[in-house]
Amino acid sequence: MKKTNNRIEVIAWYCPTIPLSYGPKEFGGLPGLILELHDDKIVYLVSKIDINSNLDIKINEVKGKIITEENFDKIVEQTHQNNMNAMPK
Repeated sequence: MKKTNNRIEVIAWYCPTIPLSYGPKEFGGLPGLILELHDDKIVYLVSKIDINSNLDIKINEVKGKIITEENFDKIVEQTHQNNMNAMPK
Protein backbone atom coordinates (compact mmCIF):
# COMPACT_ATOMS: atom_id res chain seq x y z
CA MET A 1 0.00 0.00 0.00
CA LYS A 2 1.17 3.48 -0.76
CA LYS A 3 0.05 6.91 0.27
CA THR A 4 0.36 9.25 -2.67
CA ASN A 5 -0.97 12.78 -2.76
CA ASN A 6 -2.82 12.16 0.53
CA ARG A 7 -4.67 9.24 -1.06
CA ILE A 8 -4.62 5.74 0.40
CA GLU A 9 -4.38 2.78 -1.92
CA VAL A 10 -6.87 0.06 -1.02
CA ILE A 11 -6.26 -3.48 -2.25
CA ALA A 12 -9.08 -6.03 -2.30
CA TRP A 13 -8.71 -9.72 -3.10
CA TYR A 14 -12.05 -11.21 -4.01
CA CYS A 15 -13.39 -14.58 -5.13
CA PRO A 16 -15.57 -14.42 -8.25
CA THR A 17 -16.61 -18.05 -7.75
CA ILE A 18 -18.49 -16.97 -4.60
CA PRO A 19 -21.01 -14.62 -6.26
CA LEU A 20 -21.72 -12.40 -3.24
CA SER A 21 -20.82 -8.70 -3.50
CA TYR A 22 -19.92 -8.18 0.15
CA GLY A 23 -16.83 -7.02 2.00
CA PRO A 24 -15.70 -5.38 5.25
CA LYS A 25 -16.57 -1.82 6.21
CA GLU A 26 -18.07 0.12 3.33
CA PHE A 27 -16.31 -2.00 0.72
CA GLY A 28 -18.29 -4.27 -1.54
CA GLY A 29 -19.87 -4.30 -4.94
CA LEU A 30 -17.15 -6.41 -6.55
CA PRO A 31 -18.16 -9.42 -8.65
CA GLY A 32 -17.38 -11.79 -5.78
CA LEU A 33 -16.89 -12.03 -2.02
CA ILE A 34 -13.94 -9.97 -0.69
CA LEU A 35 -11.62 -12.38 1.12
CA GLU A 36 -8.79 -9.97 1.95
CA LEU A 37 -8.73 -6.19 2.11
CA HIS A 38 -5.77 -3.87 2.77
CA ASP A 39 -6.96 -0.42 3.87
CA ASP A 40 -4.09 1.85 4.94
CA LYS A 41 -2.54 0.01 7.91
CA ILE A 42 -5.45 -2.39 8.52
CA VAL A 43 -5.78 -5.82 6.89
CA TYR A 44 -9.09 -7.68 6.95
CA LEU A 45 -8.92 -11.42 6.29
CA VAL A 46 -11.60 -14.07 5.95
CA SER A 47 -10.85 -16.92 8.32
CA LYS A 48 -14.01 -18.98 7.85
CA ILE A 49 -17.01 -19.04 5.52
CA ASP A 50 -20.31 -20.56 6.61
CA ILE A 51 -22.96 -20.60 3.91
CA ASN A 52 -26.57 -21.11 4.94
CA SER A 53 -27.68 -24.29 3.17
CA ASN A 54 -31.14 -22.76 2.68
CA LEU A 55 -29.71 -20.20 0.26
CA ASP A 56 -29.54 -21.02 -3.43
CA ILE A 57 -25.91 -20.13 -4.14
CA LYS A 58 -23.94 -21.94 -6.81
CA ILE A 59 -20.17 -21.90 -6.32
CA ASN A 60 -18.37 -22.71 -9.55
CA GLU A 61 -15.28 -24.88 -9.68
CA VAL A 62 -12.11 -22.85 -10.04
CA LYS A 63 -10.16 -23.60 -13.21
CA GLY A 64 -6.57 -22.48 -13.29
CA LYS A 65 -3.06 -23.51 -12.49
CA ILE A 66 -0.76 -23.20 -9.53
CA ILE A 67 2.13 -20.78 -10.04
CA THR A 68 5.06 -19.71 -7.89
CA GLU A 69 5.08 -16.41 -6.06
CA GLU A 70 7.93 -15.31 -8.36
CA ASN A 71 5.81 -15.98 -11.47
CA PHE A 72 2.85 -14.23 -9.85
CA ASP A 73 5.00 -11.15 -9.19
CA LYS A 74 6.15 -11.18 -12.84
CA ILE A 75 2.53 -11.36 -14.05
CA VAL A 76 1.53 -8.48 -11.77
CA GLU A 77 4.47 -6.36 -12.95
CA GLN A 78 3.71 -7.11 -16.63
CA THR A 79 0.04 -6.23 -16.12
CA HIS A 80 1.05 -3.00 -14.40
CA GLN A 81 3.41 -2.12 -17.29
CA ASN A 82 0.70 -2.90 -19.86
CA ASN A 83 -1.75 -0.66 -17.99
CA MET A 84 0.79 2.16 -17.78
CA ASN A 85 1.60 1.86 -21.50
CA ALA A 86 -2.11 1.97 -22.37
CA MET A 87 -2.63 5.29 -20.58
CA PRO A 88 -2.46 8.46 -22.68
CA LYS A 89 0.62 10.52 -22.01
